[in-house]
Amino acid sequence: MDEHTRRPVAATLPRLAASQPPAPPRRTALSVDANHCALYGLCEQEAPDVFTLGVDGRLRYPPAVDAERVAAARQAARLCPMRAISLRDQP
Repeated sequence: MDEHTRRPVAATLPRLAASQPPAPPRRTALSVDANHCALYGLCEQEAPDVFTLGVDGRLRYPPAVDAERVAAARQAARLCPMRAISLRDQP
């Protein structure tokens, strides 16, 4: 009992909304401007699970990154001296 209102405590608690399914994981589109990329490899050092600089001199990366890797990809974009990396949130 609530001492001030003399009502049961459970009656004063707000009702919770029906549980909703979890939102699908967000992905972030990733692109590298080949005209600006000088293949310094800083992106690979910062986010090796996202960027790979091959022995053939080509930079490999996925077209989108999941929420677990987006922070590393954003940091790699910030460190890119040529500003060649861009990320865009996808719905």
